[in-house]
Amino acid sequence: MTLRTSDTFVYFGLSIYTTRIAGNKYWNYALSGLVEVPAYLFAPFGRKPIVAWTHFLAGFSLIGLIFIPNEKEWMTTPLWLMGKFAISCSFMCIFVYGSEIFPTTIRNVCIGLCSVIARVGGIVAPYVKLLESISPLLPMVFFGAVSMAAGVLTLLLPETKDRALPSSLSDLREQCK
Repeated sequence: MTLRTSDTFVYFGLSIYTTRIAGNKYWNYALSGLVEVPAYLFAPFGRKPIVAWTHFLAGFSLIGLIFIPNEKEWMTTPLWLMGKFAISCSFMCIFVYGSEIFPTTIRNVCIGLCSVIARVGGIVAPYVKLLESISPLLPMVFFGAVSMAAGVLTLLLPETKDRALPSSLSDLREQCK
């Protein structure tokens, strides 16, 4: 639930900021959509490593924006696009991961609850823009920190690739040992 919420929050937050990064806003918008395409290719490589790795990559690239000097503003676009690419990969993988991690007996309820709570993250994301009044880069640092926290939480979850779907809570407990 937390991973899906953080992914929705960061994904939609970055989507809103597409026109605010340095360079041509139309070109940036096109590139923002283009970096999402490779996300669909990661599904065969396992869930846990991809979700964790992409959360960390998004976090590092977004937090890294604060280290770019003003005279090298052109460097913000590639770093921002890397963050958008990484969170897009995680966003796509988390749908499969979430479906595989919950036991069959409660899967629909859990996925529905995750979806509802994740939408709250999507609703809150635009309000992060208010942090710009403190510092122009603070929203990106905030999105990066949320992504890093989600990466750490992912490390606590079991891998689900090539495993039988748990049928009950006892099956899930057994798989997590």
